[in-house]
Amino acid sequence: MNFIENVVRAYRKRSLLSIASLFGVVLAAVTVIWFQEIRVSNLDDFFAIIQQDDQRKKLILTAMLNLLAVGYLGANSIFWIKAVFTNNKSEYGYSYYRYDYQDVLTERIVYLLMSVIFGILTYVFLSFLLNKLSGIIWLIVLGVFFVIGNSNSNKN
Repeated sequence: MNFIENVVRAYRKRSLLSIASLFGVVLAAVTVIWFQEIRVSNLDDFFAIIQQDDQRKKLILTAMLNLLAVGYLGANSIFWIKAVFTNNKSEYGYSYYRYDYQDVLTERIVYLLMSVIFGILTYVFLSFLLNKLSGIIWLIVLGVFFVIGNSNSNKN
């Protein structure tokens, strides 16, 4: 078999993961194109945006889509790396005539490249969340500390 046939066969063997990855790429593209212009670097910016109704909806949608993209792309990266280390002897059988080490190596390289690509995409969305939406993260952290502090004071 030639190289292209091996790559196509690698995607066919993991067809459900390939379709899920395609959905992840579409989700990432939509999020990058339409939902990356809001910047909340401190709590003052956050409260200024919250007071405007149209910006509030956009802020919530931006944060949720970025969180969804981080989780979904991260899970895809983990599933692709798992595919690299999966033992596929049952797919090839024990006949040495049907088993070609070069074919398996090509498939595993494809799986590893997909894992690296999705890992990089996960990093991009995580860095956006941590850099541009850090005001929301600080608000969540303060809210968690406030809730924990109130729950401890109620017990006493």
